[in-house]
Amino acid sequence: LTFISITSSPKLSVMFFETMTASNKDRDEQIEFLLKALYDIRLLLSHKMGDKKPKDKAVTDAANLAYALHNDVLAILRGESFDIDESIERILSLNKVSKGNLDRSFVKRENGGVI
Repeated sequence: LTFISITSSPKLSVMFFETMTASNKDRDEQIEFLLKALYDIRLLLSHKMGDKKPKDKAVTDAANLAYALHNDVLAILRGESFDIDESIERILSLNKVSKGNLDRSFVKRENGGVI
């Protein structure tokens, strides 16, 4: 992150932040790294999926979320695509089961994108 300050008068200072963007190769490696980590989380938590009386509800919710997305992760790692709307529906269904414990902010769609 680079900080640039432009002063138009002694009393007024306008500040801009210029971010450094990763190259496409770096970005692809970062995405692959995170996808593999998510898949590992799915494997590590597989014994907690669908736990009806969990000691830690958050762990069960994380296991279910990782499981819901693992096929999408595998598709991306194989260079394929997946239907994001179907993924969102799976997450929204999980949110009902988990009684609203999942953060749904990342599944809201605006102009066709995910935020």
